[in-house]
Amino acid sequence: MSGALPLLENKVVVISGVGPALGTTLARRCAEAGADLVLAARTVERLDDVAKQITDLGRRAVSVGTDITDDAQV
Repeated sequence: MSGALPLLENKVVVISGVGPALGTTLARRCAEAGADLVLAARTVERLDDVAKQITDLGRRAVSVGTDITDDAQV
């Protein structure tokens, strides 16, 4: 990537609410900028799909099934 997000190189980014649109796009852009990702959302299957996209870009990704409305899970 052309340095649009240079501050993310070799950083870890946590994204909650990784849905089919905004969260997925944000995760991909962060990975393209050199970040590794922690992906959190209620739908684990979706997280695993996005995590695969991230690892295919050569970055690391961890999927964590999380309901952010449940204090015990945050």
